[in-house]
Amino acid sequence: MKHILIAEDEPRIADFLVRNLSEHDFSTVIAKNAREAIYLTQNHSFDLLILDLGLPDQDGLDILDRLRKQGEQLPNRLYRK
Repeated sequence: MKHILIAEDEPRIADFLVRNLSEHDFSTVIAKNAREAIYLTQNHSFDLLILDLGLPDQDGLDILDRLRKQGEQLPNRLYRK
C-alpha cells in the first residue's frame, strides 16, 4: 500500500482526495499547514506528497525548496486551487 501525505488546508479538497485515494487502496495523512507537512515528512515515511501551493502559513514552493535542501527526495505533485 502506498502512503501519501496531503498538504491541504481546505477540508473539502482534502476529504475529496482522501476519499478517492482510499478507494484505490492508498493510505493518506492530511497536513493542514506547512508546519505540519514539514514535521510529518521529517518524522514519517511517505511514498508521495500532494502539496497545495496556497497553504496559510507558507507557500508550497517554499516548502518544497526547504525539503529538497534538507535532502528529502519524496516524490511530489503540486497543484493550484
